[in-house]
Amino acid sequence: MLLLLEILASLSAVISIMIYGNKSWYAPLFGLCSQVVWVAWVYYQEVYSMFFLCLCMIIMHIRNFKNMGTIQKLKQIWSK
Repeated sequence: MLLLLEILASLSAVISIMIYGNKSWYAPLFGLCSQVVWVAWVYYQEVYSMFFLCLCMIIMHIRNFKNMGTIQKLKQIWSK
């Protein structure tokens, strides 16, 4: 289980970097989803000092909802 979480966390981080690098509007959404894996990994590995990093990353992804136009794009999609 722990190995699977480690692999998923690593893959989600690499994919998140690629998506943010492409400046895609859905990067913050993917980033928030990847934080679920990271928080689970931190909890099960008992590396509690990493919770601060996870919290900072969650705040950054939420901030980027506005900066990257994610909110506007989601409104367009939902209004169809």
